[in-house]
Amino acid sequence: MKKKWIMIIFSSFLMLLLSGCDEVGDLLDKAGQLLDQQLDKETAEIEGDDQNLEEESENLDQENLVEDDEEAPSDDQNESADEASESSSEQTGHLPFDEWLTAKGFERIELPNGIYLDVPYHWVLVEDNAADHNANQYEAQFYFRLPLDVETVAHYVGTQFENVTHEHYGEGNDLVHLTEFSQDYGYEQWDGSFEYYTDDDGVIRVSTIILPSSDGETYGEDPDTMVSEEELAEMQGTTQVAQNRTRSLPSDYDQTLSRVRDNDDLFDQSQVISSIDKIRSGEIDLLHVRHGFPRIFPYEWYLVNELDMPTYSSWSGTFLTDTSINEAIIKHLDFLEDYQADIHYVAIEGIIKPNVLAELEFSFNDDYGTGSWHGTSVFFIAPEGEGTYPNQVGMTVDLEFSDELLN
Repeated sequence: MKKKWIMIIFSSFLMLLLSGCDEVGDLLDKAGQLLDQQLDKETAEIEGDDQNLEEESENLDQENLVEDDEEAPSDDQNESADEASESSSEQTGHLPFDEWLTAKGFERIELPNGIYLDVPYHWVLVEDNAADHNANQYEAQFYFRLPLDVETVAHYVGTQFENVTHEHYGEGNDLVHLTEFSQDYGYEQWDGSFEYYTDDDGVIRVSTIILPSSDGETYGEDPDTMVSEEELAEMQGTTQVAQNRTRSLPSDYDQTLSRVRDNDDLFDQSQVISSIDKIRSGEIDLLHVRHGFPRIFPYEWYLVNELDMPTYSSWSGTFLTDTSINEAIIKHLDFLEDYQADIHYVAIEGIIKPNVLAELEFSFNDDYGTGSWHGTSVFFIAPEGEGTYPNQVGMTVDLEFSDELLN
C-alpha cells in the first residue's frame, strides 16, 4: 500500500513540474489528504480487529471459568456432600439392628444342613455359598452388634473347637481379629477361620471359611445322624404352612399398641441408667442365647441370667436393654409377628407384681413345625436398692415347649 502511494506522489510531482509550479501545492495537499484518509481507515480496521480479538479472548476466558465452576465442586458443595455422608451414617447407625440390616439390603438366612456353628444369637447370617454345589469349602458372612470388644466375642466363639489360635490386630485396623481352627468330628475333619472386620456404624462383619475333608457329599454330614434332603424339605414345608396360620389377637390389640408406641410418658423411666455401660465395664456379665433358639428377642436385648431346664422343656431368661420399655415391647411384638404368634394379652396397667410395668403372653409354632412354644414376657424397672438390676430396663421371658402344633 505504501509503495502505491509513493508512486502516485512521484507521478504527481512529475506532472506538476510539467504543468507549472503554482499547482504543485494544491496537488500535494490533495495527495496528503487522500493518504491521511487511507491511513485513518487502515488504523480503524486494525483497532477494530484488536478489539474483536480482545473480546473473543475475554469471552473464551469467561467460558473456561464457567466450565471450571461446573466441573469443580464449591466449598459449599463439598460441605454438603460431607454432611450427607455423615447424615447417612447417623441415620443407619442409630437404627435397631434388624432395621439396620434391612437398610443395608441384607436378609437373614439360616445355616445350611450339615453346618453346625455355635455362633451367638446376635450373629446374623446374611450371605453364604451353600447353593454352589461345586464349592469345595463353605463361605459365609455374618454381622453383629454387641456391647463387647471383638476379642472377647472371638474367644467365646473359639471355645467350641479343639484346636484354635487367635491373632488380635486391634480395633483401629481393617482386620481386627483372626481366629483359625481345626476340629475332628470323627467322620469329618474341619479346618477354617473367622475374620473380624469393623464395618459401617460400628457393626462387626465376620467372614467365615470352613474347609471340610471327608468323603461326604454335603458339608458336615454324618451318615448316621444327618437329616436327608427329603426330610429337610418336608420339615421346611411344614414350617411354611405352620407360619401362614391366622393369628389370634386380643380385641384391643391395635389400641394398646398405639398407646405404647405414641405415649413416651406411659411408663416412669426417669431414673433409668445404662445397662450397656455396666456390661462394657464388666460389672454385669453378658451371656449368649444358645444357637438355634427362636428369634423372638430383639437384638438390643442382652441376656444376663438364664435358667435352662431341658427335662421339663422349659427355659427362663432375664435380659437388659438401653432402649425404652415402649420400644422393647413394640420390637418384641414385631419379632413374634414373624412367627405368626398368637398374642393372648398385653397388659400395660393394673399389674400387681412388684416393679413390673407391662406383661404379655404368647404362643407360636417352632421353626420346623415339630412343636410349639408358649411363653410370657414381663417388663420391669426396679428402683434403687431393690432387685439385682436397679434402675435398668429389664425383661424376663419364660418359655415352655410342647410337641403339639397350634392350629
